[in-house]
Amino acid sequence: MIRLVCYIVLLLMINTVSLMAKQYKELYHDYEILFCAGRAIYKISKKDAISEIYTYSNNRVLSINGISLSSSLLIAFIEYEFDNNNIYSKFYTIDIKGNNLRFLIKQPFLCSKPAWSPDQQMIAFVGSNKRGKDSLYILDVVTKKEKLLAKNIVKPASNLILSWHPDGDKIIFDSINCSILYVNVNNGNINEIMKGDFSSLSKDGKTIIYRNCSNNIFYFSNVEDLKKKYTFFNKKTQILGTVRSSMSWFTNNNLVCFHSYKESFFGKPQSKIYIYNLSSKKIEKTIDILTTSPTGACIIY
Repeated sequence: MIRLVCYIVLLLMINTVSLMAKQYKELYHDYEILFCAGRAIYKISKKDAISEIYTYSNNRVLSINGISLSSSLLIAFIEYEFDNNNIYSKFYTIDIKGNNLRFLIKQPFLCSKPAWSPDQQMIAFVGSNKRGKDSLYILDVVTKKEKLLAKNIVKPASNLILSWHPDGDKIIFDSINCSILYVNVNNGNINEIMKGDFSSLSKDGKTIIYRNCSNNIFYFSNVEDLKKKYTFFNKKTQILGTVRSSMSWFTNNNLVCFHSYKESFFGKPQSKIYIYNLSSKKIEKTIDILTTSPTGACIIY
């Protein structure tokens, strides 16, 4: 009888511990998230608390447009500043705690979508001319010199992510004719990977996520065998409004982050950040960021 009671108590303890572990997993996770909106850079903690890392007090600053996080947790970002009836793009870096702000360059045209190279020596970005044509550049953070890689063929940057291949010699991007291309950083040669947009390459370079331009369905494929594709999510998936960014990969190459936004004629606009698990093919977490509309992809790290 005593053994039976002890056994029942042990089962209850195990169930209690399992329940506590499940609740802990729901409250805490192994990643944090960065995004920018308006004049600020925000962080979502492991407990889903949103805090401000950095904000501009300069009234001439219009917005921060795009951020990128290096492997050493150094943030690169671009801010738009109004000066003498012109809008300039200023490039900065700052650490993950919001300290050690460093100015890099100032450009007389609109720039966006910064992306650190794997060796942290270069930043890829998109530059727009006065005719609205977008081009791909790289910036050497040491010499502060830029180099044009792809002229007037880059898809408008609102939904774009620039993906560096882990070997550091290629950049994957979306083109204006719904093709996913890569450019060789060393010689400037451009080749097509496949048809689609909203592309994002995993950190290990083995998996690519993209959208089919015809049916608006997102897929992911192994880079070595693009003919085999798996549905990422489709129109039946419960996503708020429209997807506003390509997918940002976690270091385990299994979780991705993206955000969506919905306008409202009668109430406040809504914006959400989603964490999607490629193994389970399900949305793992949804974070409501209220009326804040991110200007660039969210970053999971």
